[in-house]
Amino acid sequence: MSFSSPTCNNTDKTNDDIDGQSLDYNNFNGNYYDPQSQPSTAVSKVQIKLNNLINNHKASLKLYDDIVNLFNEYISSNNFDQFAKLKSRKSFIKSMESSYRVTHLWPKNRDVMLHDGSEVTVPVFDAKSMILDLLTNKITMDKANIAEGYNVFTGNVDDGHTAHKKYGEIHTGDAWLPACNRFCNSKDENNNNMPVGLVIFGDKSHTDLHGALSLTPIIFTLTMFNRTSRNNTNFWRPLGYIPNLGYGKNKADKTETRDKIQDEHTCLSVVFESVREIHRKGGFLATVMGREVTIKVWIHYFIGDTKGNDKWLGHYPGNKRQVS
Repeated sequence: MSFSSPTCNNTDKTNDDIDGQSLDYNNFNGNYYDPQSQPSTAVSKVQIKLNNLINNHKASLKLYDDIVNLFNEYISSNNFDQFAKLKSRKSFIKSMESSYRVTHLWPKNRDVMLHDGSEVTVPVFDAKSMILDLLTNKITMDKANIAEGYNVFTGNVDDGHTAHKKYGEIHTGDAWLPACNRFCNSKDENNNNMPVGLVIFGDKSHTDLHGALSLTPIIFTLTMFNRTSRNNTNFWRPLGYIPNLGYGKNKADKTETRDKIQDEHTCLSVVFESVREIHRKGGFLATVMGREVTIKVWIHYFIGDTKGNDKWLGHYPGNKRQVS
């Protein structure tokens, strides 16, 4: 039995173009790439290594093009320095923090003891530093970001403004003026007490598919910002992150509900410690939009889902036997 080699009906010499290279199918030897005839350049080697790095780290394939575009833009710029060396990530971040003087925004890791004697680490941010980061930022403190009819420095409400004919921004609510009178005392125009109400949000977030790597971020924004700004993540700052307190205990966890809630409140107490410190000191001095003021801080309200609010309020579910 004999087999004949397959032949192509078109015996004419045809050339196709692949990546700008002409290929002769009649003389095709089985390899499109010949290392001897196509020597790799330094640029090709770098791009091959870059592609391997992205594949090894299972990153998005689009990241390759983004990195290439970034370096092409830098190489073609007037500030390109062929002798400059890139720093490692940690070294670069430290140098930027030192240059812009933002080391005070770093969190501090606090060790918190739970009811069973075990310890968890809670990253905590300083409330004063975070509030100042919003109040001294020219981008966030732009006039267009402030609620209409609201006086930033006194908290006074312009009743004649059209925006106050119905409930809308936070200062149009019935609780705003009583809160200002309680925490800022005098409402005279010459008073230097600047009311800064906080809106606190907290909800459990999952960073994996199984919920093991979950945590609860505690973040806040200021009541003076309008709704559009409050819907923008650039107007929110963190106070702390509560870790997954049930990690490693799986579904067989026998911990009482009251102990679980108490552990979470112990962590919350650590997160809000810097806010309580502001109250103990009667506020703090700052320069906001060129004016010397005394910042008066309070938590105006909390937002979140029902499950999270139940934990924060210590509200037991109705089907638990601890509820009388």
